[in-house]
Amino acid sequence: MNFNFGEVLVHAWKIIWKHKVLWIFGILASCGSSGGNSSGNSRSSSGDFSENPLANDMMRDMVAFFERAVEWIKENPWVIFVFVGVILVLWLIQIVLTNVGQIGLIRGAYHAEMGVEKIRFGELFGESLGYFWRMIGLWLVVWLPIILALVGIFVAFFFSLEGELLTEEAEIFGVLGLFFLAFCCCLIPFMFVLGLYYLQVERALILENKGVFSSLARGWQVFSKNVMGIFAMGVVLTIVNMIASIIIGIPALIVMIPLMISFMEGNIGSWQPFIIAGVFLCLYSPVAWVLSGIVMSYVQTVWTLIYTSVTKQPVEEKNNPIILEANA
Repeated sequence: MNFNFGEVLVHAWKIIWKHKVLWIFGILASCGSSGGNSSGNSRSSSGDFSENPLANDMMRDMVAFFERAVEWIKENPWVIFVFVGVILVLWLIQIVLTNVGQIGLIRGAYHAEMGVEKIRFGELFGESLGYFWRMIGLWLVVWLPIILALVGIFVAFFFSLEGELLTEEAEIFGVLGLFFLAFCCCLIPFMFVLGLYYLQVERALILENKGVFSSLARGWQVFSKNVMGIFAMGVVLTIVNMIASIIIGIPALIVMIPLMISFMEGNIGSWQPFIIAGVFLCLYSPVAWVLSGIVMSYVQTVWTLIYTSVTKQPVEEKNNPIILEANA
């Protein structure tokens, strides 16, 4: 292990604090990240909707609204095609922004480590575009087979139950529960290790300007020689990410959990609290996105510093004042 945990963690924070342009790329990169939301589903012994006519009216209004929406869509089927088209466009935009943000973070952190005093957004953005299609190819080579294999496993498993559908329902769900438990126990550690390896492959492609398959080989070389240090840092950063996600999500939880508990207990009889909560979430979402982007920029900077440390990237670039133009 050729890096010091404390020094890397502190130095990464100094870099993103000095070069706040990396926050922008972190925000872009976080377009593709997903966070989990927890919600309370507890029920009170007195929380029966039948005891609250207003709550029942709300539920009837909701059902009536969705019924009218379904009827309107049936009468205007073009809406479905427009909706699918918009989703596809947004998905493509998300792919571009996420990958450019990820590339920009890695390149920007590398430039900062090499001593560049001023990192400009436009130059770094343009530089990142040169790696875009290779990043897409890398993702397809590494993750698409995993996704197809998982889909195949689930499809094969459910087809294998076709002859058992006449058995007791409890037995089927019991078998399913055991299968998912065993499968997840194996899948989660595998995906964690694969993710750590993929981080090294990304940096081999972006920092050493390699092709997709040569990046896979180089990433494996770096990962296998430093597996214990990388694994330990992965655990540390996972904990940091979890804590940060909880802190960022606290304002939303403070609003939503009491609201949902009150609704489940039948103590809410109008839509006004939901409208207020919705407005708050809409206003807080950009703040949460920015904070998530800062966390993303920090985590990715840590991994870049680790890669440059264990691979001994050339230090003579530290005195090169035009590194951005030279690598564009």
